[in-house]
Amino acid sequence: MLNIAQKVFSQMWTFSIVCMITLFHATNGVTLQDLKHFLHTYQKVWTHTRSFEVGPPQHRHRCIYAEIRLTEHGRYVYAQHYEVDFQWISQLFYAQIFESHKRPVLRIKRRTGKPKCEMQVCDDRIQLHVPACRMAYKSHCARGEFPIYTRQCSPPRKSKLESQILFTR
Repeated sequence: MLNIAQKVFSQMWTFSIVCMITLFHATNGVTLQDLKHFLHTYQKVWTHTRSFEVGPPQHRHRCIYAEIRLTEHGRYVYAQHYEVDFQWISQLFYAQIFESHKRPVLRIKRRTGKPKCEMQVCDDRIQLHVPACRMAYKSHCARGEFPIYTRQCSPPRKSKLESQILFTR
């Protein structure tokens, strides 16, 4: 059953990250420079809410977070970790950012698929109430709202992908 959830996730999604709580005031839009700044963090980046669900109802992904690092070639390594059936799974993606329709976009590639939307919040802010982010999410992501993060989310001590990814500071 676990393989079903993993196979469903193996697609290309264009994520519109609509809220980066540490970077901008609610009345301002996010710029490409804001997104670059947000991605240059060594914190975990949690998926708070998104416009889609992955896997069958009894095996949904939950507690999703990413570790993002810039590579030498200006692209990003996006190590995503999530829990399914009390088991942690890690996947490695490659990501790039660009401007689309006057909004910055983070594209994470595996295969072709439909655009999706996520609200991601840094580790030091994930426990806070984020009404401005929720409003921005609702205005940009009319496709639905599926809460992913809960207060019970606690990542494993060591990432399985830690040895596979070269993180340079």
